[in-house]
Amino acid sequence: MQDDAQPDPLAQAVTHAARSLAARAAGDLDGALAAAERCLELRRAGLGEQHADTAAALGLVAAARRRRGELDAALAADRLALEIYEAVLGDSHADTATAAGNLSATHRARREHEAALALGERALAGLRAARGDDDLQTALAWGNLAAARRARGEHAEAVACGRELVRIRLAVLGDMHLETAAARSTLGALL
Repeated sequence: MQDDAQPDPLAQAVTHAARSLAARAAGDLDGALAAAERCLELRRAGLGEQHADTAAALGLVAAARRRRGELDAALAADRLALEIYEAVLGDSHADTATAAGNLSATHRARREHEAALALGERALAGLRAARGDDDLQTALAWGNLAAARRARGEHAEAVACGRELVRIRLAVLGDMHLETAAARSTLGALL
């Protein structure tokens, strides 16, 4: 039984995950990494390695490391997160597809465009199957695939992906939403 005077470690992990996201959004990459690593430590201790929440914490660590330019460490964390999701949730789960997309982003940052494209396509297919064609996570996968295709010099294909990103955000969020405007800006850059 948990002592009422001691905070629940898994609740602390949730708090650290939120701190990591907020710090990353604010540009505090040191804070983002520290909070993500503490979240991972708490989840490993409380849930073990083979748990979806542990994989999610690894994803936070990878994202912070990718933003810091620590691409080898980000790659290792993203790979492990994907392996855990595959083992725990299976290949057809949306979280597994999202993890494939995150690994794609790390490969793209490393200029490993073949791997980035393959994983981006896997992420999109998985999210379309799990979430549907008109879901915001699916839209994000279209945007990531556009970036992978642009990096490979596949401009027409990148534009087509960017158009899907805009279409979904417009349908789901409307014309006046900030994310719709960001999608249009992405498409403009692709054009």
